[in-house]
Amino acid sequence: MPVQTKVDGFGCQLAKLDDDTRFVSGDISFHRKRSADPYFGQVATEASDRGFLIGLSLKGRHRRRIFHSSNRSSLHDFEENSIYVRNFADDYKADLDGQFGFALMEISGAGLEEMAGGADLPAISELCGETAHRDAMLGAC
Repeated sequence: MPVQTKVDGFGCQLAKLDDDTRFVSGDISFHRKRSADPYFGQVATEASDRGFLIGLSLKGRHRRRIFHSSNRSSLHDFEENSIYVRNFADDYKADLDGQFGFALMEISGAGLEEMAGGADLPAISELCGETAHRDAMLGAC
């Protein structure tokens, strides 16, 4: 019988995470994920209606090869203060290489709409995807 590897909601092997902290408040969950394993392996999640994931890389020298449904892949180098935005409505599979530390915010579609309404913004139901884009503003916080 194959050995079952326990994974979190992002497809990370729990045994390879050195920090796996979670705080939930309404439609928003905050996570801290860190691994010192330079050969973390692959993560994968199936499409769902969970909303969006917004991540901020807390350290550099992390690389991901993200596999797309069109039988192609893209390579991304994360430096400190790099962000990424991912829609959970899409299948996700990536090979992770290099130690990493991320602060993550998971927000449901309803939470996103509520946040926009609270800021007197027009209805927002979607975020644009972004991967390994350095953001000095968020990194300075």
